Formats: sequence, C-alpha cells, structure tokens
Amino acid sequence: MNGPVNFYKTREIIRHDVEVSVPNNMYKMKNIHDKKTKEGPLVNHVSPFQDSVNISMQVNQFLKKLEDQPEINGLEERLRNIIRELDEIRDDMSKLKAAVTGHEPVVVPELNDMIVNANPSFPPYAILALQKLCAPVVNLVVGTHTHSSIPSLTPEAENLAQKLREFVPLADLPKISLRLIWKNVGPACELLATQLPICGEANVLRYFARVLPGLFIYENSDNVTDLDAALDIAYCLVQAKTKTERASHLQSLSKKLGKSQFLCAHAEITIADIAACSAIKQVAQNEVNQTMGKWLVRCEQ
Repeated sequence: MNGPVNFYKTREIIRHDVEVSVPNNMYKMKNIHDKKTKEGPLVNHVSPFQDSVNISMQVNQFLKKLEDQPEINGLEERLRNIIRELDEIRDDMSKLKAAVTGHEPVVVPELNDMIVNANPSFPPYAILALQKLCAPVVNLVVGTHTHSSIPSLTPEAENLAQKLREFVPLADLPKISLRLIWKNVGPACELLATQLPICGEANVLRYFARVLPGLFIYENSDNVTDLDAALDIAYCLVQAKTKTERASHLQSLSKKLGKSQFLCAHAEITIADIAACSAIKQVAQNEVNQTMGKWLVRCEQ
C-alpha cells in the first residue's frame, strides 16, 4: 500500500475557544506564571522575609517579660525545691530497700527481649539461678518454646522449664524478658542479645554480670582472674568428650573450692559457682567427690 492514507475524523468534544465568565465579586490575584513582566515569574508574589512575622523574636520577648514577674520566679523556685525533695526521697527509699533485702541498689537498663537457644540434653540450669538471684531487684521472666528440630524434651529439660514457668514476678520491679528455645544446638547454649551470639553459660553469666553490675560477684571481686579461670573450666567441662577429661576439669574445680564455702575462696555464691554447678549437673553429677557434693547442695540453696 503506497501513498498517504486518509484517517477518519472524530467529533470535537471539548472546545477551547469558549469564553469563560469570571465572577467580579472576588478579589484578583496576580498571575505568578506570567512571564511577560520584566522581573519574571514569582516576583512580588509573596511578602518579603523581613516583613513577615518573626516568631522567634516574639517568643524571646515574651520570655523576657516573664523574667521580670516575681510570681514566675517564685513558681520556678518552688518546682526546683520539689524536684530536689523527690530526689532525696528516692535515694532514701533505695537505701532502705538495700538494707531490707541485703542488696546494693542496682540500675536496671532497658533491654530488648532476649533469646537463649539450648539443647535439651544440656539444660542451662544457670538461667534458673539467675532468675532466683535477680528476684530482689528485677523480674527475669522466662518463657519456653520447643523448636521443630526437637521431637521431644528430656525429663531434665521438662523439669527445668516447669520451674522457670512457676516463677511469680513482683509487680513493683522492672522486668527483663527472656525466651528459652529448646533447639538442636551443641552443648553450649547461645544467648541472642547482641549482633553476635554469646555462646556458653559461662559467657552468658559474664554478660548478665556486666549488664547488672553490683548484683553478682564477678568483676567487683578482688580475685576476678581466679573467677575467670573457674568460668573457663566450667565451659570446658561441658565440652569434654571423655570421662578422663571430665575428671581433670573436676579436679581443677575441686582445687578452686578447697575448704571454702564457694569457689575461689568466696563466702558467697559467684557466677563461677553458678556456671560450674550447671556444668556438673549436665554431664558429671555422679562423678564428684563428697566435698563437691556438699558444695552443690549449697549452690542449690
């Protein structure tokens, strides 16, 4: 097909040449899009900045006037006195609570909900100990969940989960939420509280001791190096694959205990005792001597 082709024509439905009558009872505005002026568009369309209302200056002038009024000055002084008295009352209440509970005041930071992945064959008994030790100052509320990789829980894991659920939080204390997930992981549990997981009960206890300073005996102790060594032994005990390895670690813990009430010559329980007690209950409860057996009973109390 050569040459031009004639297309059909459509009927006009909109006419642009119709004159529109504008009401004359409204004020007229300058056309801001008109480019016929010498200055160009947008010129003189709005008031200059210097002619606009300076809100900041008005606020400053208002505040300056208030400073000259004795009523306002008296009110500010009364508010300062009330705030100072409230701070003193809060300090007195903290000291009174510390005297009653036997614990120094602990500042509880705002923490996101934490997750602990643990193998039911290696129940993290340290979480139960943490819950008991935190009870005077903070509610450590622990929920449990079973991952699809675990067909069923061991009796020890069931017993631990039941004790954690029986915890009754106090209404007037801050709260830390932790979810214990039974999962097919290794002997070392995993705490998901930071960008990287914190592996092993010993390191989980170190984390809590640093988040809640003053509540646990650790870095505030004079022999923190010995406590760190005991924590490392407890971690290695769970990882031991033979009875000979476990016996070696148990002997090291027995030396750390000596004739003291708790590890590293302490008269009160430390996070090293918590970690070692949990490790022994997991893998070597029937392999300890009589002295360490009595120590385990003290730790349970």
